[in-house]
Amino acid sequence: MDCLKDFILSKACSQNGKEPKSGLWLENLEGISVKNAALIADNHSTGAALLQDKIDFAGKLVLEDVRSLLMQEFHTSETKEAAIVGVLEPDKGFYDSENEIKGIYIEKRFSTLGQIVIDSLTLLCDTTIENKTILISDGITQKELEVNLQAGVPTEVFVGFSGITDWVTIKWNTSDIRPAASSIRKSITNGFCGYCGSGDAPIYIQGLNGNQRGYSSYGIQAHIQLKCDLKKAFCHLLDDLKFAILYKAGIQILKEWQSSTRLNFITIHSEEWLQMKLPEWEELTYPKYLNSGVQNILTYLDRMDSRCFQKNGWKYDEATG
Repeated sequence: MDCLKDFILSKACSQNGKEPKSGLWLENLEGISVKNAALIADNHSTGAALLQDKIDFAGKLVLEDVRSLLMQEFHTSETKEAAIVGVLEPDKGFYDSENEIKGIYIEKRFSTLGQIVIDSLTLLCDTTIENKTILISDGITQKELEVNLQAGVPTEVFVGFSGITDWVTIKWNTSDIRPAASSIRKSITNGFCGYCGSGDAPIYIQGLNGNQRGYSSYGIQAHIQLKCDLKKAFCHLLDDLKFAILYKAGIQILKEWQSSTRLNFITIHSEEWLQMKLPEWEELTYPKYLNSGVQNILTYLDRMDSRCFQKNGWKYDEATG
C-alpha cells in the first residue's frame, strides 16, 4: 500500500535525506542496526535490504492481524453486498446498432469506506465479432477488455476491477453490434436497485445511453460487490498502529536472525538474548500496541461509516420492486 511507503525507515535511508513519516526508525528497537542485519542476512544483498524487506512485510502482517480482530468484533466479512446488475432478456429481442456509447452506471452512496468491485461480466448481442472493446472506468482508472462474441451466445468475462471513486461505468460502443434487451429494474440484489424507490440504498444503478440514463443495460450484465475497504481505514489510522508495525518488523528481523546460517560473533553469541527478546516482543509488546490501535480503529469505523461496519452485523433494506 502506498500509505506504508517510508512510514518506518532504517537510519540507512537518512543518508539519502529520507525521514520516516511516523517519526520512528527501525533502530529505535534494541539490538537492531544495519550492521547487525548485514551479519545475519542470508537471502538479501545488504543489511539495509533485509531491514526494508521486513518493514514492508510487517505492514502487511499488521493489516491482516487488524482485519482478523475486526472481523471478530463485527461478525461479518468485508463484502457488504453482492449483486447481479442487469438481467439479459434476449426473448424481448435486440436493439439496433447505433453509433453510441451504452452500458451501466453504478454509484455507491452513504458508505465512505465502501468500494465498488466488478467481478465479472456476461455479454450478449446478436452479432459475431472479434476484439470488441469493453471500457470500465471510475473516472480515474480505466480498464479496457477485448472480447470475442458469438451471435446469440452469452459470453462471460472475468474483470477484477476495484473502483476508487464513488462510481463506476461499464460501456461499449454499439455501432457494430446489436445488444440484447436487458433490464436494470430486474437486477438481482439484496437491499438496493436502481429504480426501486429505496432512497437510502447503498448502491444506485442506471442504464447508460450516451448522455441519457434509463432502464436498460444494453446487453451487459455485471456481477458486482460492494466491499468495505479496510485498507483505506488502515491508511487513515496508521499513526495509531505505528508502534505495532515497528515491533512486528522487529519480530520478523529477530526470526530471521534466529534462523540465520551465517557464522560470526553476532549469530554465535546472541542466542540467549534472542530467546529472551523474541517472546517479549511477540507475546507482550506487539499485542499491547496492536490491541490499543484496534480499539481506536473500532471507534473510527463506527463513526466514519457505521453502515459499512456495524458491531451487530450489517443491516439491509429489502428491495420491493
